[in-house]
Amino acid sequence: MKKALFHGLFITLVITHFCQ
Repeated sequence: MKKALFHGLFITLVITHFCQ
């Protein structure tokens, strides 16, 4: 469960990086 949450956080971070 925690691993999935971390994976979602990582994806959000990547999206934010590409949006900048």
